[in-house]
Amino acid sequence: MLYPEATARIPSDEAGFLLNLNTGPRMDFRVDEDPGAIERHWFPLDREIVRTSGVALTGPPPEALFAAIPRAVLLPVVRESLDWYRAAGHSGAESDAVLNACRSLRWFRQDVWSSKSEAGAWVLEHTSDRELVAAALDSRRGGTGPAREEVARFVDGALAELSGHRL
Repeated sequence: MLYPEATARIPSDEAGFLLNLNTGPRMDFRVDEDPGAIERHWFPLDREIVRTSGVALTGPPPEALFAAIPRAVLLPVVRESLDWYRAAGHSGAESDAVLNACRSLRWFRQDVWSSKSEAGAWVLEHTSDRELVAAALDSRRGGTGPAREEVARFVDGALAELSGHRL
């Protein structure tokens, strides 16, 4: 990610990037230069995670560069990210949906951002859906992953909690 300093310093829910470069073993290569042509929800979340958990390789620490995004601004973005997984056409991302829901729940309950795997491990201790979360974690190591129907139920439960009522 490459953000202009003005975007980093304003607590916004906008995408606001100059360059989005996605690479990695579990994703297709992707380059974006137009913030209006991609889902915006990933970027305020990325900025907040970098601000709270990032490590500077050089220069000032991330918390000195990135403005804190207020919870009231971030909560609709977190829900939007989970809605994205519920939308048609995103099958194949079942494990990511579960682990993003785990990360969202951890943030909502504890005000802590963590990696998807760390959030999944945390949720294992705080859910009755242990098998589902364990399957999502296992899929990152080559396992088969959870069934779509179970994923939808889990994400719906997370969305309900983020909206102020549990299923």
